[in-house]
Amino acid sequence: MAYTLDGNGLGTVTRERMEKVSELKTSAPPGQDSNKAIVVSIVGVLRVIIVEGEYAEDSPTPGAWVKTISDLNDGLQKKSGSSTYGYTYQSDFYGGGGAAGQFTVKIKQFIYDYVKGVNNSIVTYKLVLVEGRGST
Repeated sequence: MAYTLDGNGLGTVTRERMEKVSELKTSAPPGQDSNKAIVVSIVGVLRVIIVEGEYAEDSPTPGAWVKTISDLNDGLQKKSGSSTYGYTYQSDFYGGGGAAGQFTVKIKQFIYDYVKGVNNSIVTYKLVLVEGRGST
């Protein structure tokens, strides 16, 4: 199994970072120490996945691969021919693939650098993904 986004290979993943972030509302009573603070989770927990890597494959070419990933980051981020919003991200970190390493995500950011090489061209990239699905 390989790292993929909506079935598209992500080349050589050099770093994967996951953050589970609680959206907390905090309030400390005036004149009181931190042990008196009130902390409330009002909107739940978000998972942010940051994937960094290199793409230097021949098929598709680096330019075609960048276009494919860029095209996924459109206004709807909806699977073609499906009523499901968001894409499947498959992580190798969990071993062997399958449901344990699959996340439904939307693309928050896609950054890439293109370096033209003598033997082949390399694209280094960073993808910021947010787990979840939504209507848009």
